[in-house]
This record gives sequence, structure tokens and C-alpha cells, in this order.
Amino acid sequence: MKRDLKRFYRQHGIRLFALPLVVVLLLAVLADQYLGSYLEHREEAADLQAQRERQREILRLDAKVRRSNEALAASHASAAARMYIQPDAGAAQAALQSDLGSLLRSLYMENVEFFEPLATPKGAASRIEVSARFTAVPQQLPRLQSALASAPRLAQVQLLELRVVPDPVRASQQLAVVARFAAVQAASLPEAQEQAGAATSSARSAKP
Repeated sequence: MKRDLKRFYRQHGIRLFALPLVVVLLLAVLADQYLGSYLEHREEAADLQAQRERQREILRLDAKVRRSNEALAASHASAAARMYIQPDAGAAQAALQSDLGSLLRSLYMENVEFFEPLATPKGAASRIEVSARFTAVPQQLPRLQSALASAPRLAQVQLLELRVVPDPVRASQQLAVVARFAAVQAASLPEAQEQAGAATSSARSAKP
């Protein structure tokens, strides 16, 4: 056997012995090329999969936000319609004071007086407040609360101080009331309300 190998080596040299090594090296090079391409494509596929999952999550959250907006649209539109729409908060405070003066006198409150105007707030949408003194009887206070709730523009009582004082006209007693009223002012209608108004106008104009 050894003699045959020596004779084969003398006849053919190292070339045939190196042939399997060359084949192995070629296979290794091909495997490296294909494996590298496979790994690259696999990483790209993983990135695409992660990107698709992120996009699905964004779409899911977007649908959730849309459903929430639709659920709140009716109450938002109702509240927006009752804001004080004025270019600045000072004008809105004056309008609030005028509305409250008319309301208090319509309920037969007496000695109505507004005092210590609060600092004018800043911003596109602000909380505005007005303070007032007046005299009343206890039965008038629930009527005031009911009238505020049904008024065209929303105002609420934020502070109420009551003190019993003599009523010389009726020879009885009455309440001296100090109240602070608050409302919301906006420079313009919120976008959702503007769109709803535009849609209503379009629908009316489309009717024959």
C-alpha cells in the first residue's frame, strides 16, 4: 500500500492530493457567500417585520383615538357652543358680567353689585371670573343654580358666602350673598365646532 502511494506520488505529484483541499476551499467560499447573503436577508426580513408591527400598533392606536374623539364629539360640541367667544378675555369678562347682571335681576335679586374685577387672563382659551354682591331670600338660590344650568352660555358658581342680615323693607331677614362666577372664554370656536357648523350650513344650503 505504501509502495503504491509512493509510486502514485512520483507519477502525479501533489496535484491530485491537493484537489480535495481545493474542492473543500471552493465549497467553503460558496458557503460563505450564500450564508452571508442569507444572514443579510434574514436581518432585513426581521427589520421589516419589526417595522410592520410598529405600523400595526400605530394604526391600532389611531383607531382608538378616533373612536374616543367620536365618543366625545357630541359633548365637546355642546360645551364649545356655550363658551364666551370673544377676541380677548377682557371683552369676555364684560359679557359675562352683563349676562349675570341681567340674570340676577330677572330672579329679583336686589342690591346687585360687581366688585374687584379679577386680572384678565391671557391665552387663546381662558377661565374668566366675575365676583358679585347681592341680597336674596333662601328660596332664590336654587332658582339661581337652575337658571345658570339652562343659560345659553355656561357659567358656574365657584364661591358662595352667605350672611344673614336684617331686611328693613319687609321687617324681616334676608341673605347677603357674595358669589364668584366662572366661565370659559375662547378667541374663536374650536376646530371641531367650526367643522360641525360648516357641515350644518352646507347641508342647509343643499336643501331645495
